[in-house]
Order: sequence, then C-alpha cells, then structure tokens
Amino acid sequence: MLGPVLYALFWVGSPWLLFFSVFLYFEQFPVFSPPAKKPSAALTPRRKQKVLCTSWNCVRCAKNETLLESAKQALESTKNGSEDLKRIEDALERKDEDLLLKLEFPVEAPIWDLNDVPDTFRTDFDMLANALEAVKEDCQKAFDCPSMWSRNGLGENTWFIFPFLNQGVWQDEHCSVCPRIASILYRLRHSISDCVFGNAFISMIPSDCEIAEHCGLTNARLRCHLGVEVPEDSEHCYMKVGDKKFTWTNGECILIDDSLLHSVSLKGCPDDRTVLVVDFWQPLLSEQERLCLKTIFSTSNNG
Repeated sequence: MLGPVLYALFWVGSPWLLFFSVFLYFEQFPVFSPPAKKPSAALTPRRKQKVLCTSWNCVRCAKNETLLESAKQALESTKNGSEDLKRIEDALERKDEDLLLKLEFPVEAPIWDLNDVPDTFRTDFDMLANALEAVKEDCQKAFDCPSMWSRNGLGENTWFIFPFLNQGVWQDEHCSVCPRIASILYRLRHSISDCVFGNAFISMIPSDCEIAEHCGLTNARLRCHLGVEVPEDSEHCYMKVGDKKFTWTNGECILIDDSLLHSVSLKGCPDDRTVLVVDFWQPLLSEQERLCLKTIFSTSNNG
C-alpha cells in the first residue's frame, strides 16, 4: 500500500515543488527583463536592489595586487634597460591610492578638445560619429535582448551596459547581436583591446537616475562617449568630470579622462540617455609605451 501512496504524493507534490524552486531561484537571481525599447521600464524595486558584479577578478571594482605584481614581472622582461618605459616603471613602483595605475603626464584635462589629439585619433572619432544611424539600429537590437545587459549601481540609481569589449576581452555573443557596431570597433586604430584597460559598450542610464562620483582605474586611457539617444533636457541631463560639466549631443563624440572623479545626473529628466562608450589610449603615450602596457596588462594576466 505504501508504494501507491508515495506515487500519488510524488505526482501531487512535484508541481508545487517545481513552482517554489523556480520562485526562490528568481528571487535570489532576478532576471533583467525590460520591454524591447527601454531597459528601465520593467525594473521592480527588489530587482534594483540587487548587486550583479560579484566577479573576483574584476579590475574595475578593486585594485588587483596579483595583476600589479604580474605587470611588474612582465615589465622586467620587457624593458631591457630602456629608459623609454621609465614612466610606466615609476607608476608601478609608486602605486596610487585611487587608481590601479597612474602615469605622470605633462598635461591633464577632464574633457579633451578633439582638435588637440593626433589626426589618426580624430579619424577614429569621425568613424564613430559618421556611423550614428548604424549604431542606433544596432542599439535597438541590443534593447531587444534584455537578458544580455549588465547592471551597475544600487536602488533607484541603477544603469545598464551592453558590453562588446569587457576588460580587453571581446564578447562574441554581444558582438553578434550588434554586428555593425562590432565592425566599427574592430576598425578603430587607437582603441584599447587585448588589455584589461579596454572596454566598449552601450551605456543606458534611465530617467531620473543619478550616478555618484567615482573614477576609472587608470589615466593610461581616455574614454569616448558617442551620443546615440540623448534627451533634449540638458538642464537635467549632464555629466561632471573634475570641475567641468557637459551634456551629450546625438552623433558627437566627447573625450573624457575617466580617471578623474566624475558623476552623471538625470535627476528630473523624463527620458533615458543612451551613448556608445569606447576606451582609447592616452594620446601622450608613445607607441612603445602602448605596446608595453598592452603586454604587461594583457588579458591573459587577468585570468
């Protein structure tokens, strides 16, 4: 008699067990599931409180002593007594309280005038700006894949990224969703790839969001923002870098030093803001220094 009873209990209880298992899973690991156009619309308060970045090897979230030590060792075998790499050697020895790597440059600017960078850099920026319509179309494809977005921030102040290049590593699945953006990124001459300092992603900040002051991990790069879908309300949609404040324009590139403290505010703005972000080498670096940094901070040293 016990067999039939257990059999009946199994068939009666299994659906409920499955239901509660699924329920508890999604409570613990909520899925980002917005409608096709705007990632902000479907976020519940509970989902906004979740912190998704738990990667132990995220260079962006904490100084990685192992990575720094590996870079020092790699530099010793790379420099061969060359004084041309002394700026990098000094930075590794000095260490910085705020940045993973801080190099000494003769000038520092929160926002760079595109006329002050080499012509080959401007060619890259022109390529991005001229591809605005293609970028817009691919951004919509990204919005149609809500589960592929990553979340940053806490509570109401949460923003989202769709990464093509994450700490120097190409995200093939994301690139396949937005092939035209990926094609452009592959052709840029001065963007950073195969190095942990390099990132490229769509950034979507929801309406009424504020991002507190923070800084990037190194001044060996400059960060380019291409305005893709920018609210017209410039009074309530802006970014501060150091002591400078600016707003974005659709189809225009802005070049910032994200190693400086920077923040974003859409407080009171009714619309979301979307830009394409690409990391470039600092123009004051020599070719030898760029190659050195790419070698000693290669993606293979971060895994």
